Amino acid sequence: MNNYIIFGPPGSGKGTLSNLISAKLKIPHISLGEILRKRATKKDSLSKQISQVIESGNLLPDELVNKILAKRFELKDVKKGFIIDGYPRHVGQVDFLLGLTEIDRVVVLKIPEEDIISRLKGRRICPKCGAEYHITAIPPKVKGICDKCGTKLIKRSDENKIKHRLEVYHKETEPVIKYLKKKGIQIKFVPGGWDLKTENEKIIDKSIN
Repeated sequence: MNNYIIFGPPGSGKGTLSNLISAKLKIPHISLGEILRKRATKKDSLSKQISQVIESGNLLPDELVNKILAKRFELKDVKKGFIIDGYPRHVGQVDFLLGLTEIDRVVVLKIPEEDIISRLKGRRICPKCGAEYHITAIPPKVKGICDKCGTKLIKRSDENKIKHRLEVYHKETEPVIKYLKKKGIQIKFVPGGWDLKTENEKIIDKSIN
């Protein structure tokens, strides 16, 4: 099976690498952050709760996140493999995930913190379809406009909480990697923040081989 988890601090390139691996291996990319951001656009009390937590840079309650993830794993496309990013965010979520499925490998992106801050400040997102861009690394064909649906791009609402999000990652998520290693799951460290034009295949190969 090709069941992967990808970890890395905010802005390290998790979504980009996940999409590349997804295309290479023909397995779905499950981005919990994207699922939650789409859910936050609905007009109800739950969407308001999700929006408030995302904007604060904190983590959503396990009960809510686990329920959303379990529903995603009911779909048939995960049977041949998947790559998930944005989950598990802390040790308490690991056993829930392992109760849903087996994990073959964990990929961890490593990148200097000063590079992370620079990358995050340049990120843009489509509020309609959720597509993500970067003003220099992954620019849209037309400045400020989504390639997929033509909607005007915006900054992510949580980008003003960059330092706080990094603190949450170090405190809550890094221990997950150690915990998964204790469970006997292979951990693969690869560099983050690579040059998309020249290093795609090299980074993919390092991640899956």
